[in-house]
Amino acid sequence: MKKLQYSAGMVLGLFLVSVIGSCKKSFLEKPALGVLSEETISNKDGVNQLLIGAYNCLKQTGNWPGNTYYSAPDYYILSGVASDEGHAGTFGNLPDMEQFEAYKQTPVNSVLEIKWGNLYVGVQRANDVLRLLPNVKDISADEATQIKAEAVFLRGFFHFAAAKIWQNVPYISD
Repeated sequence: MKKLQYSAGMVLGLFLVSVIGSCKKSFLEKPALGVLSEETISNKDGVNQLLIGAYNCLKQTGNWPGNTYYSAPDYYILSGVASDEGHAGTFGNLPDMEQFEAYKQTPVNSVLEIKWGNLYVGVQRANDVLRLLPNVKDISADEATQIKAEAVFLRGFFHFAAAKIWQNVPYISD
């Protein structure tokens, strides 16, 4: 009986020591893995990489995630198929494109959803450049002016592209 009480006491003691030792505030305040901090990218190279990320949103390949059966870029769908200059293919082949051909787009059309997301990811990336640019110390005034001008232009371009498709779109400036 004493052996059982001794073993239970040892287990309980080890448990209490491990719980008390592991619950420190420093244990809870660790930065997230795989996330860039502003201090990491608040330099010339970091801001330039953010700007390249905004430029990357201009590129549309047509290979959208989750929709591997599309092979045409979105400008063909939004202009060619929608204006009757192109065709979606055989019936049932590309159902989202058939909606454009019949002038019956729905809000859950994946082409429109992905286009909207891509345009506003570009807006977000341009805004990130503009938000971090004042914190960069190792950059000349001419370079900062050029980067700011490019980011403002890209943000305006993405907003204009969204306005061409949906007309009254939200303007996000920060």
